[in-house]
Amino acid sequence: MIKKERNISLDVIRTLAVLTVFTVHFQLNNGFYKHELMGEKMMIMTVIRTFSGVCVPLFLLLTGYLMNKKTLSKKYYFSIIKVLVIFLFASVTYRLYAIIVLDKVFTLKDWVCDILTFSATQYTWYVKMYIGLFLIIPFLNLIWNGLNTKKSKIVLVVTALSLTMLPTVIWVVPDWWKGVYPVTYYFLGCYLREYGIPLKKRWIALCFLLTLAVSSLYNIYVSYGQKFISGNWVDWNGWQCVLLSVLLFSFFEKCNFSGCPMWIKQIFITISNLSFGMYLASGIVDTYTYSKLNSIIERVPDRVVYFIVVIPFVFVCSLLLSAVWELAYISLSKAVLAVKNKFIGAKNV
Repeated sequence: MIKKERNISLDVIRTLAVLTVFTVHFQLNNGFYKHELMGEKMMIMTVIRTFSGVCVPLFLLLTGYLMNKKTLSKKYYFSIIKVLVIFLFASVTYRLYAIIVLDKVFTLKDWVCDILTFSATQYTWYVKMYIGLFLIIPFLNLIWNGLNTKKSKIVLVVTALSLTMLPTVIWVVPDWWKGVYPVTYYFLGCYLREYGIPLKKRWIALCFLLTLAVSSLYNIYVSYGQKFISGNWVDWNGWQCVLLSVLLFSFFEKCNFSGCPMWIKQIFITISNLSFGMYLASGIVDTYTYSKLNSIIERVPDRVVYFIVVIPFVFVCSLLLSAVWELAYISLSKAVLAVKNKFIGAKNV
């Protein structure tokens, strides 16, 4: 059953974040960055790349939106266990796939070292980043909730943006702190939770479309006739990703999905709950999928039409694999709880 207070808009946003992650990986794995940006198909790919840059920012905005009341507690820190266990499942699954399908060989040292250094599967940079953010969230909340006025919180957000985003707009601004952009998005998520953007949905949608158009045209102009230039303006801390993700988040956060059929809501909730596992599972699915796509379709521009096939395929396969890990985690949790209760019972006898 769905709790009455659950905001389905956030599940929709998380689903969109997952889809755009897979879209970014589509560009990463289909040779887009190694091919000259010329012709209509490559321009379409550039628009897709520009739009899908919202993926990581959406996840970080959601983190700030949902976790801004977390405090220092044993319960909070123990909640990271599920993330670590799902990562372990993903690492073992990927290694088994590499051994069975790719004929790779790993020593026991490889297994242990790669798992401990979070390099046993693909796309694990986000896991390492999230763990660090998770550890400091209670302290970030002390800062945020310690500010008593809207004005002071705006100053905090502007300061964070000045450290991370502003250097991508004004080149003379020092960019040493740009790597702390997850903190900037976290505070932006906190702000959107408390105050939001004082615009109606249609105006937010218009701003988003205009920003997407300007950003896409800028990227095409800068890179046309050469390989795509991944300048700091398209990085996660870049002005394009910040503006697009905040506007897109705000639009869907204002949407009312209460009238949707229960089964549709449940789909979004399921995807939302499995999203972390889906992200890790996509590394395995991508390894298989893009090796096939790139061997069959030789020209990079011709691969863009397979976007409508590849993304749904990766999405469904990742969802199923994540569901398997989720069931395994639930079973493991029950087993650990049973052993714990048995031990406590025996101790009290």
